[in-house]
Amino acid sequence: MSTSGDGTCQPGGQAPVLLAPHAGGAEARLVIRQESAGRSTVLVCLSGELDLDTTALLREAIVQVALRLGDHRRLLLDMSALSYCDSDGLFALLGMCQALDAIGITVGIVATGSVARAAITRDGLQHRLFLRAEGTGRDGDAGTGQAARVLP
Repeated sequence: MSTSGDGTCQPGGQAPVLLAPHAGGAEARLVIRQESAGRSTVLVCLSGELDLDTTALLREAIVQVALRLGDHRRLLLDMSALSYCDSDGLFALLGMCQALDAIGITVGIVATGSVARAAITRDGLQHRLFLRAEGTGRDGDAGTGQAARVLP
């Protein structure tokens, strides 16, 4: 994984930070990668499935990243490679974002992809998660046509 100019994940580069194994043990259900995206920012890339079963792994990965942030006071999430995303996963993510915000770490979603975007809209979280308009390089509505909370 490497960072593109717009702050999203690109194939190639770092190995996964954590993997949530499939119930059958075959493939990972959630792959979490992280990389530095500037002096004060870490980019976390999610691929696979975000649901109740994988939220514990995501929480652990976010905690580990937050503990290593040091000067990094901003965590960006790229959710564009999610193949499945449900309400449990999104509301757990919202709780993590609120907890990080309470300790001074800003969390922003820089890319959603169609799966995550549909789930965010379905659950009415467009105004509660920090979203950035995809492909525009500016804060905004992440393609939903509605204003979202803006990243500082």
